[in-house]
Amino acid sequence: MNSNLQRAISFNNNDKFASKLISVSPNLGFTYTWKDILEIRPRYSLSFNKNEYDIAIFEKEEFFAHNVRLQTATFLPKNLEWPQ
Repeated sequence: MNSNLQRAISFNNNDKFASKLISVSPNLGFTYTWKDILEIRPRYSLSFNKNEYDIAIFEKEEFFAHNVRLQTATFLPKNLEWPQ
């Protein structure tokens, strides 16, 4: 599980404002190795993001992001791997 909290100060038309970003990202994955020949590593993560501003012209934003990742490696012939 990953989480992040950021606070930033910015300017819009010479008006100073602050923004706050909160993000939480649980993830799930596993590694499957078949007879020391093939390795497969799938991973799934769901990310929840929330942006808040202390200025009226910007609205609060909330959104989800889904990410899927698949890493593979083969050990036949020896030492042959795909880079990430």
